[in-house]
Amino acid sequence: MTMIQQIRKLAKVRAHLRFLNMCKSADVVPRGFFTKNPTSHYNKHSNKFDNKLERHFAYTRMQKHICYLHYQLTTLEKIESTNNFNKPLFFQYYKKFLRNKFQKFNKLKRNKQKVSVTNSVVNFSSHVLNDTEKFVLSLGLDYVITPKKVNPFDIITKVEHIINKIPPKDQIALRNDVIHLIKKRNRRNDIISNLNAKQFIALKNLRNDKSIHITRADKGNVTVIMNKSDYLNTINTVLTKEQYDKLPDMKVFNKYANSVDRNIITIAGPKSSPKNIIFKFFADDPFILSRKSLHNYRHLHPQPAWLYNMPKIHKAGFSTKFPVRHITANCDLTPGHKLSKKLSELFQPLVGKTSTAIKDGYDFVKLLNDNKFFEINDSTILVSFDVEGLYPNTPVEEAISLLEERVNNNIQYLSTDLKPEELIKLVHSCLRLSL
Repeated sequence: MTMIQQIRKLAKVRAHLRFLNMCKSADVVPRGFFTKNPTSHYNKHSNKFDNKLERHFAYTRMQKHICYLHYQLTTLEKIESTNNFNKPLFFQYYKKFLRNKFQKFNKLKRNKQKVSVTNSVVNFSSHVLNDTEKFVLSLGLDYVITPKKVNPFDIITKVEHIINKIPPKDQIALRNDVIHLIKKRNRRNDIISNLNAKQFIALKNLRNDKSIHITRADKGNVTVIMNKSDYLNTINTVLTKEQYDKLPDMKVFNKYANSVDRNIITIAGPKSSPKNIIFKFFADDPFILSRKSLHNYRHLHPQPAWLYNMPKIHKAGFSTKFPVRHITANCDLTPGHKLSKKLSELFQPLVGKTSTAIKDGYDFVKLLNDNKFFEINDSTILVSFDVEGLYPNTPVEEAISLLEERVNNNIQYLSTDLKPEELIKLVHSCLRLSL
């Protein structure tokens, strides 16, 4: 075998190996690994079972073929270290084979998603979607387009976040390996996108159309397209309710954020010196929420949350009018959010202590079998009720008064060194205003 033939074979094996790995990650199997099933022509009931079994065998054959290609690479990659190895010729062959493999892979993926495209995309807008736009939207809002260059800061920050969990002697080696892989990936010129030119144009047209709004449904992996005017109307119906008032400026928000911080400082006391903070940081805190840890729940740069809606298309039926679920995002930076999460964790021992509390469906079935409250017979009818807007419609003052009574009677079960009246004051700070 001549050097040119060896280079061509190396490029072909690498392209085929990458194609099979993409098929494996996308859960598709090329047709070449399937065999014809003679029993499917005679028995309709065995056809579905035989197809599943044949797919399992085809997937096994594909995995074995991947192992065989790796074995071939160990012998073919030796020519790369020789002086006669022509690198430009190798990349020319490799791009040619890889382009054909990508076309084949996209065809396999389209055949797999032909059934689910119509179910995964719901169009309530006046914009008429073509087949390419439907396919792009059926990929989902979490679909990632292959980048030409990798941003090293995104990977390095995540590696540094977990690098302390390995021995110190291996940390330097891991950092060097990560940097080497990032540089090697960004130097490559054979990166082919997972979307073709036609799909890119469709994606750009959808993004530039300012009259539509693309979002995800409340349940299921479904992409919903709505008219922007209809989407804004759903937001305005929430904001025009009586319990919401428009703020004149950000001064009201900053005033509320400062009041939350003042309550924390009043209860926690003055902040310790940096030397004491270091010793307290390394000391084991036996409480879930302690007086000395309250300063950690202040916000230096608070921001208001933002509201968006997710349509409940499973309740729409054949109508284009459907209810929506209101989602409040960016809560981590709102005043009192971190403190409210810690208070919720602190009050967990007080939850579910009533006779009417049910943990889950298994607990409900057990309650029915025990016949504690009523006797079940043939004429018993089970009726379920759905509460609309449970949390927004909860009376805050009444809930706080009930919580105060429960805390005063069960303070010994709470893992804290704060007094009951101090806990209720912190709850008031978190719940008395929603922004």
